Amino acid sequence: MDATIGGCEVERIYAKREITKSHYLLHIFDEIMNIYAVENDKRTWVCKSMGMSQYHDILLDFYGKQRLRYIYLVRDPRDVAMSFMKTPVGDCHYYAIIKKWTKLQYYALRILDETPDLVFSVRYESLLESKDEVMEKLFDFVGERCLGRMLRRGSVQILEDEKKLLSGAKEGGEATKAAKLSYQFKNLTRGESFSKKQMAKWLNSDEALTKDYLLLIESIAYK
Repeated sequence: MDATIGGCEVERIYAKREITKSHYLLHIFDEIMNIYAVENDKRTWVCKSMGMSQYHDILLDFYGKQRLRYIYLVRDPRDVAMSFMKTPVGDCHYYAIIKKWTKLQYYALRILDETPDLVFSVRYESLLESKDEVMEKLFDFVGERCLGRMLRRGSVQILEDEKKLLSGAKEGGEATKAAKLSYQFKNLTRGESFSKKQMAKWLNSDEALTKDYLLLIESIAYK
């Protein structure tokens, strides 16, 4: 069956409403993520693409405040730029990387200003220093949220104990598979050995940014 037709037909059955043009692609995306979550005994899913912040109005209309939640990871743009320079995909120059990052911040800050109750802000340094405390607050923020108000599915597995979930994350199936695929994901299985070296990497003597690159990044992201 054609994925586009199949995804929307399934959504029509559950939503009991017509699909609008502005929601058409989102219906397909949502159904794929929902099916994948159910097949893996998970009760919800997360999309980590910050680019989704550009479509806040559509997301809010589609999911409503009952389901939609944002996690806003606040990280030093100098560290962000260094991290993206090592990835095998996407922009490959500090100028392009930091221009895109800066643009996306404005979308994120708009959401934070208009719907602060839907946003959980996490400082990268706090995550490195006190992961368990930050993640406990994050789990409380997400709450007992299932796949969504529109879907009527059978029950799925209850969320595991928080400590067990955190300790086993780096050994999970998805993390293990991804780590083998690319340099970009190799750190998913490293755990504490990784986090200790992540604090303010742009100042690290082994990987410190040159003065020219530092000035370039700061001149664009200074606001």
